[in-house]
Amino acid sequence: MLKLVRVERDLDVTLKVSSAGFHALFAAMRADPSALYMVCRDKDGYYEFTCDDSTGYLPTRFLGTSKFAVLWTYDPRAARTVGIFIQRRRDTFFDLSHVLQVYAPCVATPYVVCFAIAVHQIQRHDAETLATELAVLRAVEGRTGFGPRGGVAERLLKLRQHRFDIDELADWMQGLSEVSGRIKNMTRHQRVAGQMLEILLKAGEAGEETAGVPEGPMRVRHETSLRTLSKAVPTLQRQMAVDAEYLAYLQYRAEKLSGVLFAFLTHEDAAANASLAAASKRDASSMKTIAIMTMAFLPATFFAALFAVPSLRWEESDVVQSKFWVYWAFTLPATALVFCIWLTVTNRKWIYSKLIKKRKDGWV
Repeated sequence: MLKLVRVERDLDVTLKVSSAGFHALFAAMRADPSALYMVCRDKDGYYEFTCDDSTGYLPTRFLGTSKFAVLWTYDPRAARTVGIFIQRRRDTFFDLSHVLQVYAPCVATPYVVCFAIAVHQIQRHDAETLATELAVLRAVEGRTGFGPRGGVAERLLKLRQHRFDIDELADWMQGLSEVSGRIKNMTRHQRVAGQMLEILLKAGEAGEETAGVPEGPMRVRHETSLRTLSKAVPTLQRQMAVDAEYLAYLQYRAEKLSGVLFAFLTHEDAAANASLAAASKRDASSMKTIAIMTMAFLPATFFAALFAVPSLRWEESDVVQSKFWVYWAFTLPATALVFCIWLTVTNRKWIYSKLIKKRKDGWV
């Protein structure tokens, strides 16, 4: 017998069930209290908690993934498995339930949950790889011409005909980074599923839990279920090994393509810097022209202004009048003031550091 209770979860990791209700369900399962830590800390991985008969707790197992978590106990005397399915990021309960229904004849052993989760992981990873990772890789490879499907001639033609936009390259690099992250996550979950299958095989060889099952039809069903699952494990292991190699190949393609995009991004950035340098050169040339024109007209402007000063009477014998000193009395201090302000503004950091240092020396 197998019973699973589905519990939803909010984005802030809060379970959509009351604390009293969850603890009542946990107590009814007779689960090891140590498993509560795995639920509260949102742990990933596979864990087993074995208990003595004196504690009153049943053998407890916990599996955590990025999409869901399952906590279940097994009562060997009744050959009954009771568990809690905790939805994390995506609702996969019905997909897992469908796999469990396929292997319903093997529910006499608690390892049917491990086996079903491993099958579910393989199916989900195959679907996600085709729909997401492989689609992104092929899209970027098709636009750039770099990849196992693009020839050298086609690649060179694309490079000559198309100049990539920097924002476009940045978006592609972000997509490839996400692909690499998801592939790493799939590989991590595959290792956990492989560990569960290894434990299933060892359980079939040791027969520890079988000894706790009462003799008779119940034990026969338990042994038959465990033997059936153990025979199917090598097939799953071979499929997981092939999937692991394919994921490693996709990871390699993503890393190589990221290097190509980085080279493109560097090239486009260098081209943009060259264009900016050319524009700056043109601006500098324009400023130089303006400066030369200003220098050409500056003497004439100065003498025109000087000759227009009322203190100079060019029609009289005494050209310089008695009040001409007023011109210099205002001009020279104003010029000195302008230069002082300019020096202060351009050297303000140095002046500030000197003042701070002097103030600290005074305090000492």
